Amino acid sequence: MSRPERRKSSRTPDAALEEAAWLERCRARILAVTPDLSAEEAGEVARSMRSSERTAAMEPEAAVDFVVSQMRQDVPPRFERRATGGPAKG
Repeated sequence: MSRPERRKSSRTPDAALEEAAWLERCRARILAVTPDLSAEEAGEVARSMRSSERTAAMEPEAAVDFVVSQMRQDVPPRFERRATGGPAKG
């Protein structure tokens, strides 16, 4: 009897490098548009943006510009993760 094959992690060294590069580019853009933030604060914002499905799908500079444009609205929108399931049952 053979053992089931283990699934390989989708997180390859290249993916980790790409994520690190995305975060660094995002952090740099955040600091360019909001110089009053510290590098640590900009890194926290970049990580938060990377965890958002919507902004993570964008180039980092475009993601920062998008968030800045949204935050300049009179009533800034809420940035939430999309629901993973169907409509709530009740």
